[in-house]
Amino acid sequence: MLHLEAVDSSRVKGANCTIKCYIKQRNYDLRQTWKKIKIGVESQIRDLAVQDEQSRIRDLTSVIGMSLYHLVLRKVTRQGFVFIEKQRCLDDLALDCTRIFTKTMGLPCVHTLRCLNATNLSVQLADIHRH
Repeated sequence: MLHLEAVDSSRVKGANCTIKCYIKQRNYDLRQTWKKIKIGVESQIRDLAVQDEQSRIRDLTSVIGMSLYHLVLRKVTRQGFVFIEKQRCLDDLALDCTRIFTKTMGLPCVHTLRCLNATNLSVQLADIHRH
């Protein structure tokens, strides 16, 4: 039997149970019920967004390499990791380190990252400004 385009009725039962958890009372009018359902849906959307961001960070660190970033994994935003990884992948090391990137972005520069990677050390939280 087909229920809400789901062949397995346990999915429908689970969704029904979730909605009931947010409604809780039987004597709500239609508007109050709609508000409770809306709160439940928004809560689930936020939870999914958090799970999505965590999986993106996991995917990013698997590409980047856990050993270099494992100490700051859950403490740096995805965008911060992207900036750090772009620095790590720069090819031009002919110039001396001016620390301009570190001063302006608050993130370790290519020179620092290469040095840490060569000595099998990790990026520390102190290497990243907390702004």
